[in-house]
Amino acid sequence: MRVQDYKFCKACLRRSPVSKHVDVAALAKCTEGFNGADITEICQRACKYAIRGELERDMERQKQKHQLIYEVVEEDEVCEVCPD
Repeated sequence: MRVQDYKFCKACLRRSPVSKHVDVAALAKCTEGFNGADITEICQRACKYAIRGELERDMERQKQKHQLIYEVVEEDEVCEVCPD
């Protein structure tokens, strides 16, 4: 791995919230020989995939939450009122 590849990867990701589990050195090693535009594109796509994945998970959580609320409302609708 060249030091400049590592620094370039870090620079591309500097404005992105990168997980501590991301190995930037491994990314730099895998992109050795790539030009700056290629590395930038890889980093931008990775960010977009991460955002898309988070949006999909959030939509699924909202769907499940809505389903739970719907089930509770359905249960309430079948209650009977008894005269005392």
